[in-house]
Amino acid sequence: MVIPDTAADYVTSLHVGGVGNKLKLLKKHGYTVVMTAVHASIRKCTSNGTSREKKEGKRYSSRAWSWTAKNVASLFNYSRSLGFKRAAYFIYDNTDWSNTKTVIVPPGMNVACDILPHTTEQKVARYSVHT
Repeated sequence: MVIPDTAADYVTSLHVGGVGNKLKLLKKHGYTVVMTAVHASIRKCTSNGTSREKKEGKRYSSRAWSWTAKNVASLFNYSRSLGFKRAAYFIYDNTDWSNTKTVIVPPGMNVACDILPHTTEQKVARYSVHT
C-alpha cells in the first residue's frame, strides 16, 4: 500500500496530522512501514513549481520549503517512536535528475535535517543518520 502525502501538517509534539494518524492506525493493525521521501533544493522545487503552475493553474510558493524538508526527519523519527524499527527508510535527493542521491536510514535509526546555504542551489537540505 502506498500512501502519498506531503505531510506538511505534522507539528512535532503538537499535532500528528494526517500522516501521523495513519501511522498510528497502521501500527494498531500490525503493518510494517517503509517510509520514503523525495526532496530537492529550493531552487529546483521553485523551478519545477513555477513550471507546473503554468500548466495546472495552481500557484506555487516556496515559503514552506524548509518546514517540509525538516518534516521528513520529524515524521521518520515519529514513526520510529511508534515502534516501526524493523525496516530501512529512504530519502531521495532529486535536485539533479541525472544523479539522484539516496540516504538510507537503517532499521531502528533516526534521521536529522540541516538546511544549508549553497552557492548554486540557494538552500539545500542535508540529512544525516543517527541513533
